[in-house]
Amino acid sequence: MTNPNQRTDDWHNDRRGKVTASILKDVCKRQKNGSFYAARETQIYKIAHEIFTGETAVGFSSPATDHGITNESNAIEEYKQTIWTPVSLCGFVNHPTIQRAGASPDLLVGEDGLAEIKCPYNGAVHIETLAHGMPDDHKYQIQMQLACTQRQWCDFVSFDPRLPADYKLYVQRVERDDLFIKTMEEMIVTFIQEVDAMVNLLRAKYEGKK
Repeated sequence: MTNPNQRTDDWHNDRRGKVTASILKDVCKRQKNGSFYAARETQIYKIAHEIFTGETAVGFSSPATDHGITNESNAIEEYKQTIWTPVSLCGFVNHPTIQRAGASPDLLVGEDGLAEIKCPYNGAVHIETLAHGMPDDHKYQIQMQLACTQRQWCDFVSFDPRLPADYKLYVQRVERDDLFIKTMEEMIVTFIQEVDAMVNLLRAKYEGKK
């Protein structure tokens, strides 16, 4: 595991050119007809760009991202008050068997757990979570985090400080799903092969043609 402080230069360097848990939804999720979404191809181009430039793609900033970052520490404090287990920050963790893949869980919890913190800017997202539980799209990120850290469960945490006290914090424990992880890992390996194929194609097409 790297330095536990995320969004630092070292953290960005550790993630460069790798498949990270935050993009797993784009990499793995399929449409009803079985085809991938266009976001998957965009991720191929993004990682290829990191490989060519040696620079890590930095996510865009918006009121939504600023809101999440600003409220994350408060969410962690609220979460800590619901459990009687030590927690610590977590940096980037490489996948134990797949090179160029890894994850950055928000918290390590005790010996076997993690926590992933969400502070949605759109209040409707938090209300929907209160009503129906964790959105399915987060399963990819969380199971990748469990695969990388080799831990057994992750608490999905949604926090909205604008709501009354009883509604601010939502916590849902997600258990490790080894079958899901196995399928996901196979898809990650295929995706990395596609990234390499794109890089090799561009090198063959453009290098030395000046």
